[in-house]
Amino acid sequence: MDSNQPPPASAAAIAALSICESLIISLIEKGLLDPAEFEEIFEVARDAHLNAAPTDFSLNDHRRAANILRRIQVSANAVRGSSYL
Repeated sequence: MDSNQPPPASAAAIAALSICESLIISLIEKGLLDPAEFEEIFEVARDAHLNAAPTDFSLNDHRRAANILRRIQVSANAVRGSSYL
């Protein structure tokens, strides 16, 4: 790939997702994100995808996004430990 060309969308999406996940986990570990806010962030984001109409993305893409958000939420809950739940 030419260094002047943008990366494929899937690579960019994975990179962005990794950064977001790391930021959320860091906020949790530092106590800057409380349990209710954490749950609300993921609930609102998931609902937005589950209720989205197909536009630039298909309904299947939105369902996949909602599933990814759920996996990140579960992963972050595991990092936080059961005392945070």
